[in-house]
Amino acid sequence: MNCYLCGEQDLVRLTEHLRSGPGVVLYCDACDLGILQDRPNDLKEYYEKEYRKTHGPRLGQQSDYAELFDAYVAHQGQRVELLKPWLDRTMRLLEVGCGTGQFLYNVKGSVREVVGVDIDPSAAKFAARSCKCDAFGGRLEDAPLAVASFDVVCSMQTMEHVEDPVDFARTLARYLKPGGRVFVEVPSLSDPLLSIY
Repeated sequence: MNCYLCGEQDLVRLTEHLRSGPGVVLYCDACDLGILQDRPNDLKEYYEKEYRKTHGPRLGQQSDYAELFDAYVAHQGQRVELLKPWLDRTMRLLEVGCGTGQFLYNVKGSVREVVGVDIDPSAAKFAARSCKCDAFGGRLEDAPLAVASFDVVCSMQTMEHVEDPVDFARTLARYLKPGGRVFVEVPSLSDPLLSIY
């Protein structure tokens, strides 16, 4: 496996243990990038049927969509505050990987319209109800959304789940109006939860 960003072939095996069990994370010293080596063959099926059985507020236990929303909705304030300087009430905002809509619910008062997309159709349906907005299940490219139609595109804690992060970034950019902005949040290998605890 080569680094997604620079193509480096000499990757270091960082760990063989993930929070949910065995799994290999490789590290590119040239880019300071961690890469999950083994991914499910069919990401759409995995996120629709398997992911939420073990990933949620109670580690290793299945959560329903209401529990996910309730666990994370109150923890979006810092994200919204970081984005506020670039938001106004005339804008359309798209969140890719919206889950149950906890970020959309919090940011919708700062823009004219919020729209979500999540690969898990049931999560997107929950987001649409909880946020009273449009939210579509499946891949972004398959959603009935016009390219170059959003002022802001956000993707929080999603890029690390996709098959090709570089292509994913290009896809996000296609949905921006000229002069629009993309905001991406990804986990950090320097996170104190990993480096200290």
